[in-house]
Amino acid sequence: ISYNVITGAIDLGGHFSGLKGAYAYGASVHDNIIGFNSLLPVGAAGIYLEGDSEEIHIYRNYIKNVSTGIYINPVGSASDLTVLGRQYHIYEGVYIYYNIFDNIGENALGDSSKGWGVRLLGGDGYNHLINNLQVLNNVMIGDTDATSTFSGLFIHAFGTVTNLLFRNNIIRNFDYAPSFMAHGTTTTLVVDTMSIENNIFYGNGNSNVPRYGAEFTPTNNTTQNNIIADPLFRSTSDFHLQSTSPARDAGIDVSAITGGLDFHGASRYGAAYDIGAFEYGVG
Repeated sequence: ISYNVITGAIDLGGHFSGLKGAYAYGASVHDNIIGFNSLLPVGAAGIYLEGDSEEIHIYRNYIKNVSTGIYINPVGSASDLTVLGRQYHIYEGVYIYYNIFDNIGENALGDSSKGWGVRLLGGDGYNHLINNLQVLNNVMIGDTDATSTFSGLFIHAFGTVTNLLFRNNIIRNFDYAPSFMAHGTTTTLVVDTMSIENNIFYGNGNSNVPRYGAEFTPTNNTTQNNIIADPLFRSTSDFHLQSTSPARDAGIDVSAITGGLDFHGASRYGAAYDIGAFEYGVG
C-alpha cells in the first residue's frame, strides 16, 4: 500500500490478514499520507494491525492528526477460537521505521490522556505473542493543543513481547512519558530482550524517562545513550534537523532493517546515522 493520500485509516483487520503468501511481506505500507486535516474529538488511528501477522513493514509514512499513529490491537474472541483454534494472536516481525507521527492526540473536546505514537493493547485474559517489534528512526510529536497525550510507545496487557528494539526515535510532547509499559488487570505483560537506545526524548512527562507500571520490570533490558535535549528541528512543522541538532551522527546503525534510507530515501550522510526521520545534509 503505497503513494496514497488517505483521509482516514488503513485497517489490516481480520484473523490473519497480515500473513505472508508468495509475496516477501505480510504487508508493506510506505510513502503514504494518512490522517485528517485537524484533530478529532474521538479516537482514531492511522494504521490498525489486528490479526496474525508476519513481516509487516511500515515506513516513510506521514501520519497526522490522529490519536494513535499505529495501533496493534488484537481481539481475543469466540470467532478467533473458531477460525484459529485459539484466542490469542501471533505477530512475527513488525518493523516501523522512518515515519513521521505529527499532531498526535484528540482535540480539546475529546477525552484526556489520548495520544500514542505506537500502541500495543491486548485484552485482559488473552496472552498475545509478538516477536521482533522494531521501532526505528521515527519522529513522534504529541499535539500540545490536545486535551492531553500519553506516550510515544505504549504496551499494556498484551501478553509476551520478545526482541523489542526502540532506537533512533525522536519523541516529543507526550504528557505521561516517552514510553510506557504495564500489566493488565488479569494479563501479565512479559517483555524480554529490549533495547531502548539512542533516542531523543524532549518535552515528555516522567522527566523524559521511560515509565513502567506497578510490579512490571522488563528482562534483558538495555536502556542507554538516550538524549534529553531539544532536537532542534527547522520549525514546528519541518522535522529536518538544524546544523547544531544533537541528533546529528548520534544514531545507532539499524540499516540491516531499514536499508539505511531516510524519509526521503537518502542514505547516511556524515560519520554515523542521525536520530529521527531525516539525515542532515541530504534530501
